[in-house]
Amino acid sequence: MQKFSELYRYYRLKGILRKTLLKFLSFFRIRLRITYYYVKTLDGDSLHNISVRYRDLSFDDFVRQQDVNPEWFNPEKLQRINQGLSVEGNYAYGIYDNEVLIAYGCIASLWMVRNDKPLKSNIGYLWDDYTHPAYRGRGLHGELIRLREDRLLRLGKDTVFATVDFCNRASQVGFVRAGYKRRIAVCSCSINNGPAKTFVRKHCRNARLGENYGRVSAQ
Repeated sequence: MQKFSELYRYYRLKGILRKTLLKFLSFFRIRLRITYYYVKTLDGDSLHNISVRYRDLSFDDFVRQQDVNPEWFNPEKLQRINQGLSVEGNYAYGIYDNEVLIAYGCIASLWMVRNDKPLKSNIGYLWDDYTHPAYRGRGLHGELIRLREDRLLRLGKDTVFATVDFCNRASQVGFVRAGYKRRIAVCSCSINNGPAKTFVRKHCRNARLGENYGRVSAQ
């Protein structure tokens, strides 16, 4: 019951139904992934007042959390974080409760995480947002968004975007509250492990991958 309560808090009913649909389709060897792109224009004349204490994170900071939160900081997750932070222009910031990393978020300023998809010079990307389940609902996600917007402003960016899984209602709500608009939905579908087909739905006339958000291919 507690696990369901946590799932409901994070995904809400709509998100849970969407995840159930994806699992149902997987039984028929249909892999479906839908990602929303949220975008915001930054105000270069004003910086946020960050009310929480945070730290700049290195990969070693994540490794130290293995014993504290092994379910999230598993070897596969740590490998992805290490790959991301090894790329020039990528940085991570975290909020601690004593020595427990309770929330963190990363930015990309040159590449879209990996160094095979360059961003335009005025574009920044927010990636890998996480808040420990026991600390959700306290506004930490919003604080990390504002913190990273400030960092990107100082790096000369005037537009920032983030990608959110369509099941993750909590994160979607957090970005909307922070002033982000959903511009693009990217749907990727494959059957029987065959090649994935990608479809892009635009939510405004000017939303174009590769033009507004960086030279990003829809994959």
